[in-house]
Amino acid sequence: MTNEIPLPEAALKRIERMHQGASNTSMLSVAASYSLFDIGFDTVGEAMGCAVMNTSGVYFPPCQMYGRGGGQMQLYMSPWGASYQEVIDKGWASTKERIREEARLIGADGVIGITISRSELEPGAQEFLMVGTAIRSRGNTRSKRPFLTSLKGNDFAKLVANGWITADLLVDTILEVAHNDYSAVMQNSLFATNTEIDTFTRMVNNARHRGRDRHVEDVRRIGASGSIISHSALRIFHHEPAEGHVDFIAETTVIGSAITQFKVVETKPTLRYVSLKG
Repeated sequence: MTNEIPLPEAALKRIERMHQGASNTSMLSVAASYSLFDIGFDTVGEAMGCAVMNTSGVYFPPCQMYGRGGGQMQLYMSPWGASYQEVIDKGWASTKERIREEARLIGADGVIGITISRSELEPGAQEFLMVGTAIRSRGNTRSKRPFLTSLKGNDFAKLVANGWITADLLVDTILEVAHNDYSAVMQNSLFATNTEIDTFTRMVNNARHRGRDRHVEDVRRIGASGSIISHSALRIFHHEPAEGHVDFIAETTVIGSAITQFKVVETKPTLRYVSLKG
């Protein structure tokens, strides 16, 4: 097979070793491996996708100023770099493309048990990483586009045994930006009573809500029936787009495996007669 998506040299060498008969490695447990064997799949080897993105000089969405009655307005700052949202989306997309391409080049039908991480290597450089176990069906039907899922072996086997298959791994990140307004400063000060910080509550709720909405949109976009969410995370940080202007950012990430149903062909047991004559 020829690679359709450019892969790093280290990835190509790893694939070459697999084709030369190197030992098959797996991240699955013994129980998970036997569960896969029971539904007609074998492990092929580990697959990995990685991308390091430059996040220095990015700009964020306009911040929201919330009113006491729940209304809100936006404050725009002139951007000069790349959109943070676009950089994050591209990082995950590139990582998915590379792990899928590795799976295709080693003859796998999909990658299961994918672990996902994102870390800052140094200020302005973030690593996006996906690692999983590539598997291959013992049947004659081959998948043109290997599927990806964070489901472990046992869960994947139960899914397939009941007429469902994973369509794709979805990673959706959404940002909600709120200005550090007078209300937030007063409610978050050392001298404030232990009260609710209204600005943070609205910001966090909006971020979680929009993250789930984007995930649902992705499920519909690929034509899947639903999604099994494996991870939902939220982090809050701040930045200063201008002197004296402080914004808080809620970043929510929803990770899930889109699933779709396939037709299970039921076969009737065939009666066999065994003669007892000697």
